[in-house]
Amino acid sequence: MVDGQVVPAHLRFSNVVSRSASGGTETVLINGLVKADSGFHLVTWFDSPALSPDGKRIAVVADAGSGSSDLELFDAQSGKQVVPLSQGSNLADPAWSPDGKTIAVTSYTLGTPRLLLVPSDGRASIPLATPDGEPYRASYSPDGAWLVYTLRHEGKNDLHAVQMSGTKKDVVLTNDGKSWNGVFSPDGKQLAFLREKDGVIDLYSMDLADALAGGSPKSAIKLTRGEGIDGASRPAWGA
Repeated sequence: MVDGQVVPAHLRFSNVVSRSASGGTETVLINGLVKADSGFHLVTWFDSPALSPDGKRIAVVADAGSGSSDLELFDAQSGKQVVPLSQGSNLADPAWSPDGKTIAVTSYTLGTPRLLLVPSDGRASIPLATPDGEPYRASYSPDGAWLVYTLRHEGKNDLHAVQMSGTKKDVVLTNDGKSWNGVFSPDGKQLAFLREKDGVIDLYSMDLADALAGGSPKSAIKLTRGEGIDGASRPAWGA
């Protein structure tokens, strides 16, 4: 509807699709363009799909054009919405806990980024305390004991890990100011992340050694050679 009249429009939207890791045909799980009972098309931007550990649910950030980006759960087989987990929020970067009970997100709802832990059963979210700066894009360790995240401070990005129980100890994993988007390996012994050097973004891995116990991580190893890594992407390990 434009000025009270129905007009043709070129609509942009996004779908959530699945495909076997070995290839094959894509399946559209969540359609960003649906036709309402009124006959008009409704458009939603779906971003950052994250599959639950049991493979039964998908957490996505949905923007229907109302000025908010809310966290929603969908059935991984049917694509039907299970439950909305926020309303009128501005969230990003969902990451499941290993037990499937919590989803860590970056919240921009209050303007300055902060980390929230959102229960997957719809209960109230819990803010996570971090050092001064702008924390974003968190990811759980395989045992759920740690959360790795990026802390932006004075224009620099470095990787931190915060303990999820006890003293909530925060450990600095990088100090070069140009590392972000860390993800634990399936065995929890390594970290994959992005790093920028001389204007080029590459994928790196780092052996954590005893860094989480008070020691130091080993030197990072560069895995790509300037192939054009998307700086907004998050690494994903194979099983």
